[in-house]
Amino acid sequence: MRTHMKLLLAMLLAVALFAPRPAVADDTATTDTLNKWQRLYLNRTALFRAENEALQPGDRPIVFAGDSLTQALHLDELFPGHLVLNRGIASDGTANFPNAEPPHYRGLVNRYEDSILNAHPRVLFILIGTNDVGMRSIDLSYWEQHLESLIDRVESDLPDCRIILHTLPPSGPPYSRVESLNERAVEYNDLLKALAARRNLPIIDLWEIYASPEGILPSDVTNDGLHLKREAHERWAAAARPYFTSDGSRAEQ
Repeated sequence: MRTHMKLLLAMLLAVALFAPRPAVADDTATTDTLNKWQRLYLNRTALFRAENEALQPGDRPIVFAGDSLTQALHLDELFPGHLVLNRGIASDGTANFPNAEPPHYRGLVNRYEDSILNAHPRVLFILIGTNDVGMRSIDLSYWEQHLESLIDRVESDLPDCRIILHTLPPSGPPYSRVESLNERAVEYNDLLKALAARRNLPIIDLWEIYASPEGILPSDVTNDGLHLKREAHERWAAAARPYFTSDGSRAEQ
């Protein structure tokens, strides 16, 4: 990211982070009533707005959108020389939970403008769903339908933007719900692959990249059984780089 852009971004971010935030539910509550994940959601989306304001005319960045797996990526290190924006928010999911009352401080679909549209990306990588599939009471098709609605919006608003999906990576020890989460992730990955095929979209198979022969996230790439070690990000980056072409199409290998 260019030096002048970084300076402008710092000024815009200071304004964004300390600007009054919307009240919750009954319009009388303050942000003190929000949990840490909701506050993170607001702070991150404020950062995204500042980054969007700092873009120069004609900039067409590459955007990675997702949850904590994406937020942990050090994109400047992984992709030097490229204008790449990190639109990951820890604990986030595809959408809010069914029947949730507004305002919505959860869901990639609910931050579409700040995270995606107003950045005008030429390439968009989407990895979302790990925090969704763990909710066993919610049918997986609920999340898939919201993801497809997001794809509809991107293709309508940004017809020249290349969209790349991801399968969910596995979990592993010491995470306590390895078996139940992986079972749901495998099922959801099948839905994601079918969605990618139906919409003619490429998909990076993070399950295949990271899973051990036993189908878990091995200890050499994770500390907590959910998140990837920093040094393990290179595998993901290597799978993403072939899509970093000037027109957003996949490079020949």
